[in-house]
Amino acid sequence: MILAVLFVIAIVAINPLKQIQKVTDAQRQNDLKQMSIALDAFYNDNGSYPIDIAELDDASKYIQTVPSDPTKADTYNYFYIVDRSDSLPQWYALFANLDNKNSDKSLCALEKAQANDGCLPQGNRDTNGDLIYNYCVVAGNVDCSYINGLSL
Repeated sequence: MILAVLFVIAIVAINPLKQIQKVTDAQRQNDLKQMSIALDAFYNDNGSYPIDIAELDDASKYIQTVPSDPTKADTYNYFYIVDRSDSLPQWYALFANLDNKNSDKSLCALEKAQANDGCLPQGNRDTNGDLIYNYCVVAGNVDCSYINGLSL
């Protein structure tokens, strides 16, 4: 009986689900960092960012394969925004959906970039009001009006 109580206390203290979420969130953050490095290398070679992130796969010198979200690829895969009105894009934003929904801590600088919903695409909040894509990596002088005009 004592062992059972200790086991339950240990499981509650460890919270395995929370630990798994931390690991997958770290993987998502690492994936975006690796894509950012590849995008910067692409920019250095071409003077612009690719219109489509799949262009990084075409030349394996940038990244072997563009990663997908480790657990949510079917619903909330990584989201790449680039100024498609410019044939030589000079900025990009990469988004991910982290399991950590702590609304007190913004993990995307674009959320606070402007009033209201910041510099984010329309429809980026779920039914609870939480950000769907709550983590981002950006480069260049991002055009918030362009991003605000996009819908998920």
